[in-house]
Amino acid sequence: MRYARFAFLIFTLAAVACGKKGPPLPPLVRLPVAPQAVTASRQDQSVRLRLTVPATNVDGVTPADISRVDVFGMTGPATLTAEDIVRRGTRVGSIEVNPPPDPDKPETAQDAPERKLLPGVDQGATASLSDALAASLPPTDFRSYVAVGINGRGRRGALSAPAIVPLVASPAPPAAPRVEYDATQVTLTWDASTADAPVLLHVYDVTHDETRLPDAAVSDGRFVESRVVFEAERCFAMRRLASMDGVPIESGLSPRVCVTPRDTFPPVAPTGLNAVPEAGAVSLIWNPVDAVDLAGYIVLRAIAPATTPTAVNTEPIADTTFRDTVPSGSRVTYAVQAVDKSGNRSPVSTTIEESVR
Repeated sequence: MRYARFAFLIFTLAAVACGKKGPPLPPLVRLPVAPQAVTASRQDQSVRLRLTVPATNVDGVTPADISRVDVFGMTGPATLTAEDIVRRGTRVGSIEVNPPPDPDKPETAQDAPERKLLPGVDQGATASLSDALAASLPPTDFRSYVAVGINGRGRRGALSAPAIVPLVASPAPPAAPRVEYDATQVTLTWDASTADAPVLLHVYDVTHDETRLPDAAVSDGRFVESRVVFEAERCFAMRRLASMDGVPIESGLSPRVCVTPRDTFPPVAPTGLNAVPEAGAVSLIWNPVDAVDLAGYIVLRAIAPATTPTAVNTEPIADTTFRDTVPSGSRVTYAVQAVDKSGNRSPVSTTIEESVR
């Protein structure tokens, strides 16, 4: 009996010990992975940095716990480590990161406009910022940059690899381009001749902001922009492009050249005009004209003895058919013109003659 009581006491103590709570564990802290694809390019006395915002934590959990990305810069030798740059450099800018969508709430088409209004960038998106260089920096030095994600508690995640730019003098700006346009495109031309190597240029639309037009540099002295907006001013400029240690270095902007295209270009003449005479009338049909700014068609008619066709309708018609009432027995000549929204008239179509019954 004594042994039974002793065994029961041991079992009870063991059960109490198993249910006893220990000290609370520290909260799990997640840190974002390093920003990826961190690149730096020179644009005269400014450095443009691009990076991909982390979308994963270092433990592989998604989405990332990240509120912003900080970018640090430091001037010195190209051998600076990422830790050196963050510890001894200066923060040149921050990129705010939007909170991720609620995983328990499927995103709808109505949610997309609301996300566009958020002030930051989304996880996994490409972001950019600029760093203005001091004019007195030694040309033998380098400027190195490191990006790091900051979580919701203000702790740094993994550091990116340094992006490095040389501080050599940038190329001289090119001369202003010549700008011409026609009905479908704007053409920029410039003198591309040089004694030693092709002149590489980047072309920019500087109407409002500065937007680079082609993805690649151009060197043949000609660039075509396949977009014309009539009665709207467009401004263009260029930057000369060089490279050192694989880093692109652009010059300052060339002088701006602005142009306001005017629509003085008529549509082509209609084709395929045919007529079917009836008693006291003629029915006309022709092929449609392919023009994005087409307003319609003007039907031209001359009743013998007149030989010069004149307009039957004062306002353009949208259809490619027209029924004209004329006196029976008349000999009639017809033609058609296309008219665009600026009032430009095409050449006259081929004329046809018909006798009305």
